[in-house]
Amino acid sequence: MNAQPPESVHVTRRLSGRRTPVDLVRVLYALILWWGLSLTSLVRAETTLSLEEFNSLKPKWPTLDGTTLQIEGRYSIFSPSQLRMEKCTLDFVFARDFPNPAGNSKTILIKGRLEKRETKLVFVISDLQPQPSDVDRFRSLKGKVSSNKPEEWYKLADWGSNRAKYYRDDALRGEAIAAFRQGVLAEQRSLNPVTAVDLRRLSQKLSTWNADPALQLEFKHEAFRLEYNAILKDNRGGDGELLTELKKQLLGTDVQLTPEDEPLRGKYLASPLVAFKDGDEETRKKFARVFYVEVLKYRILKDASPDGKNGFDIADRIESQLPEYRSLAPTYREKQFAYHLDRVGAMTRKEMSELVSRLEKLNVPDYLLQLKQRWLAEREKQVDPTSVAALVDVGDDCMLILNDRESAIRMYQKAYLISPGTQAISDWLMEQGLQRHGGQWLAKGEVPPEVDDPLAAAVRAGIVQQGMTAEQVKSALGVEPTRRTRIATSGHVQEWWLFEDHGLSVQFTRRRRPEAALVTKVMSLRTKPRPMKNETEKPLGSGGF
Repeated sequence: MNAQPPESVHVTRRLSGRRTPVDLVRVLYALILWWGLSLTSLVRAETTLSLEEFNSLKPKWPTLDGTTLQIEGRYSIFSPSQLRMEKCTLDFVFARDFPNPAGNSKTILIKGRLEKRETKLVFVISDLQPQPSDVDRFRSLKGKVSSNKPEEWYKLADWGSNRAKYYRDDALRGEAIAAFRQGVLAEQRSLNPVTAVDLRRLSQKLSTWNADPALQLEFKHEAFRLEYNAILKDNRGGDGELLTELKKQLLGTDVQLTPEDEPLRGKYLASPLVAFKDGDEETRKKFARVFYVEVLKYRILKDASPDGKNGFDIADRIESQLPEYRSLAPTYREKQFAYHLDRVGAMTRKEMSELVSRLEKLNVPDYLLQLKQRWLAEREKQVDPTSVAALVDVGDDCMLILNDRESAIRMYQKAYLISPGTQAISDWLMEQGLQRHGGQWLAKGEVPPEVDDPLAAAVRAGIVQQGMTAEQVKSALGVEPTRRTRIATSGHVQEWWLFEDHGLSVQFTRRRRPEAALVTKVMSLRTKPRPMKNETEKPLGSGGF
C-alpha cells in the first residue's frame, strides 16, 4: 500500500509543462501500474483485512479471482456447508470440514481465495480461527494502555467506536465512550496550568461523543470558577458576561434558594469544586444558584459608592435581584441616610424636596424627621441675618417641610425687626395669632395686661392722639411713616411724620434730651402746615427719634 508511482518525479515534470498525447499515455500507464502495485500490497495473504476493508474492495473483487486473502470479521450463520459473514453479500464456502467455533464470540479469522464458480464469485475458506469478541479484544487492549497517555486512549476509543458503528454494537460503543472519557481525564491531569479555555475544550470533546454529561458540566463549572477568581483577583470587568453564560449553561440559576438550602450554600462556598463534583443533579442546580447569586452580589456591591451616596439604589437592586441577601439592603440604606445627614447643609430646597419625596416611600419617619430638622437648622445657621427675603424663605421652609410653626415665627420676627414696614410680614404674623406690642410681635399669652390708659385705648382703636410716643403711633397705624422731616430750633426739636396711606401728618416735639418726643399735633393732609419763620427744614438723620 505504500508503493509510490514509478518515475514520480519525471511524471510530475511532464505534467507541469505542455502535455502531448504521448505524455498523457505515459501518465495513465504509470497511474495504472501504481494502482496495481498498491492493490497487490493490500491483498497479500499475510495482510489481514477487516471485513469492512474487504467490502470496500467490492468493485475490484472480479480482478482478485484466485488471490489468497485473510479476512477478520463477524459471522451471522455457520453451517456445515457455508458461512455467512455479517454485512457481506458474498458467499463463503468451506474447502474442508470445520467445527463450529466454541464460545459466544462471533468473530473469526478466515483465510482463503476468491474463485469464480460458473457465473458466481465465492470465497473458498481454507483455514478458520475463532477470535475473541470485539468487547473482549477491546478490554484486552485497554489493559495495555498507559493511564496517563490520552492519545492511546483516544486511538483505542476510535477503533472501538468505528467497529461499533459498523456492526451496530451498543456494548462496544459503550466501551469506546468509556475509553474516550479516560483519555479526556488523562488530558485534564496533564494540564499545567489549568485554564478555562482548556476545560471548555475538554467539555466539548466529551459532548461530541455524547460522553458523561455530568463530567461535561463539571468542566464547565470549573471553567466558570477560574474566570470568577480572575475577576475577583484583578478587579476587572467581565462579571456581566459571566452571569449571562452561567444562566445559559448551568441549570438552576433562576430558582431562588429557600432557608432549608442554607447548609448547601455553606458547603458550596467552603469548597466549590469539591461540592459540585460530589453533588447529584438536583444538588448541582442549587449549587449553580449559589454561584450565580455570589457573582451577582459581587456585581451589585462593586457599584456601591464608598461614601454611601447611592445606597438606596444598591438596596433596591439587592431586594429585587438578590432575595437571598435581602438582609443587606437596610445596611446600604443606612449608609445613604448617613451620607445625606453629613451633607444636608449643602442641599438646595429642590434637592431636599426630592429626597423627602423618596424617603416618604420608604416609611422611615424617624430618619425623615431628623433629616428635616438638621436641614432647617443648617439653613438657619447659614441665612443672611440682614436679608429680609432670606429670613422669610427660611420661615416658609420651616412651615412647608417640617410644619415647624415656632421656627417659622422666629424667622418672621427677625425679618420684621429689619423691615417693620413690610405689610406682608405683619399680615403673616397676625395670621399666626400674634399681636404687636411695643414694637414687637408677641403671642397672645406674652402680651402684658392692658391698663386703663386713654392713649393705650387709642392705640388699640388705631387713633393717633397728642401725647403719644413714636412707638405708640406706629402701633396704632401698623406701618412705618412714608417720610420723616426734622426741624431743629433753639430749645427744642420737631419732627413731622407723613403717613400717606392714612392721610395724616403727625408732629413730634422734644424739649430736651433724654426726654421722649411726644405728639404735639395731628393734621389731615388737607391742611398742610407751613414752616415757621426762621425754622430750618432738613431730612431726619441719625439724630432722629
